[in-house]
Amino acid sequence: MSSSTTVQSGTQNPIETISYNVTSSPGTYHVAIYNSSATISNELELFSIGVHKLDQQNQVKSSSITIPADSQGAITVGAVNYNTELLKDYSSQGPTNDGRLKPDVVGPTDVITSIGTFGGTSAAAPHVAGVSALIKQAYPYYTADQIQEKLELTTKDYNVKNNQNGTGLINAVNAMPFAFSDTFESDLSQWTEINELDWNIEGEAELDVPDHGTSNNVAHVDNCDTYCILQSTVIDLSDYVDAQLSFWRFIDNSVDADEYLKVELSNDNGTNWNEVFLWTNNTGNDDTWHNEILSLDSSYLTGNFIVQFNASASSFSEDIEIDDVIISGTLYTSSGSTNQTIIFEDFSGDMSNWTLTWDSDEWWNIATPSPQIPNYNSTNTATDPEGDAIIISILDKYSNMPDGSVTITDHTNGTATIIVNSTGTQSATYVIFVEVSDSQGNSDFEPFAVIVP
Repeated sequence: MSSSTTVQSGTQNPIETISYNVTSSPGTYHVAIYNSSATISNELELFSIGVHKLDQQNQVKSSSITIPADSQGAITVGAVNYNTELLKDYSSQGPTNDGRLKPDVVGPTDVITSIGTFGGTSAAAPHVAGVSALIKQAYPYYTADQIQEKLELTTKDYNVKNNQNGTGLINAVNAMPFAFSDTFESDLSQWTEINELDWNIEGEAELDVPDHGTSNNVAHVDNCDTYCILQSTVIDLSDYVDAQLSFWRFIDNSVDADEYLKVELSNDNGTNWNEVFLWTNNTGNDDTWHNEILSLDSSYLTGNFIVQFNASASSFSEDIEIDDVIISGTLYTSSGSTNQTIIFEDFSGDMSNWTLTWDSDEWWNIATPSPQIPNYNSTNTATDPEGDAIIISILDKYSNMPDGSVTITDHTNGTATIIVNSTGTQSATYVIFVEVSDSQGNSDFEPFAVIVP
């Protein structure tokens, strides 16, 4: 019916391919592989692609991952059903031929889009790519290996890596440096209800939140005659260079003119409130889910930030709902003492015990108001448990201070003085990245904020 008889001399890719259209001749077909002239024993792998596959008894899922997914430099993605989180039958499994665990993670498939269901690893892989892009945005100094490690360590229900699911299903919420997040899947433990206590956890009343599956829960309120406030716990944003608030919201189109959903923010533990969103009759009450994103003003980057959702809807049929309240941003490290020790995250395998001690309080510490002087000096010491020589440097590629404003002097034996010269620099909060490396080529980074008042 069909055959492949290419003579292999050892210089070609060791692959043979045959194809045959069986639509006009249904039945049982047999595949035969025979040794033409080989003198040694090697393992052969047979792949049947398409609707007509090998008998179940001859199928072997183990080691079904092929080129290029078996590459050491690839993030290999398996596929699980979005709702059940069960591995799809077509999802290739490890180990690789040289014994490495693959896949690395799994992504969701069978997801609902505006044009229908999107399935296959063709759906799972883009989801992983999207989360990888978010990680790179939040941690611009991360290498590809660091992004992969973040993906693997922050999966939903993280498990020890295996050859079916890797370390598990990717989870964007876990991977991001969130100051606060609540998907309302279980309770309102991160919130306090004020006045009428009509906020509840339940499934969507009218429409599903887009791309959230069919068993999603939300925070729901109705039959609130006066007002019902859902107030968050106090959120510490003092370690953030910037931050944003995002959430989903739904407002029934029958909400009256004196009924509403308000979003209010406080930077002083609830003493004063600022209304940032208001939806009411003919203004946002359109029976549609909306994803709202608000960049927070720097005045909210305090240790006493609170967000609250204030709703009024007097009828049982007037549904107001929110979901996925998330506050995220760019972290910096600030000290509250004159000697701060920062333990670097261990990505190289050789630097888990490295520490940096910053002998400076007002350089790294954000104060309100900001009394910093124009120039800052800090003596910094790094130690390596293996005794290797240490190098401390500034990563100009990622730091956003003006060129020449950050210099390092007195660099000996792992001790350096970092000088920040802000003379003539525009007032702003800047981020610099300090790199520590040793003579063996190991290195790691840490971001810090510099405030120019």
